[in-house]
Amino acid sequence: MRVIHYLDTLVGIGGTEVILLDLYRNAKNECLDVTVAGQGTLVKEYVKFNPRRFIECRRLLPIDLRIIFILRRTIRQKNIGVIHVHNAVAAVHAYIASLFAGTKIVFSHHNFDSLDNFKDRLVRPYLTRRVHANVYSCRGLMEYYRQKYHLLNINLVISGKVDFKRLKIAERSDLKKELNVGADSILLGMVGNFHT
Repeated sequence: MRVIHYLDTLVGIGGTEVILLDLYRNAKNECLDVTVAGQGTLVKEYVKFNPRRFIECRRLLPIDLRIIFILRRTIRQKNIGVIHVHNAVAAVHAYIASLFAGTKIVFSHHNFDSLDNFKDRLVRPYLTRRVHANVYSCRGLMEYYRQKYHLLNINLVISGKVDFKRLKIAERSDLKKELNVGADSILLGMVGNFHT
């Protein structure tokens, strides 16, 4: 399957960027042909893994026709089947670029729309109904969007995947001892944004 992941801006390493870096790094192992499109400081990280699989898209306007043409040209040249987007701005560009091309749009929602700015609030109701699939990080978020926007298209919950190779530690340490926690105590934890 040939996929473009289009992130409007790749500035900091947040959850979306870490998952995308892991996917991009391991795409060959999963039989995926992944191209990443975006702009920002993380560009170097993507180019490091495969420079031919990265398209720099510097958006200069709220709706930038250049970006739409770049995405459209890439869809044709690489025979792209899916464009995966992670925010409303990227969804607008991908939606217009994919018109009449037979390319499906997958829109990942990582948070509630109450965090959207004014422009995103205008386009999200329209786009969530017109993309091929909406993907959510948890069931509660999916139910919220389905009820609010009356979504009938494909709605999926995909929890964040972690590349376990990044969690391998050269030497084993006793975390309970390090934290001064009793040996009989139950230790629970959560890993958020991490990188090497």
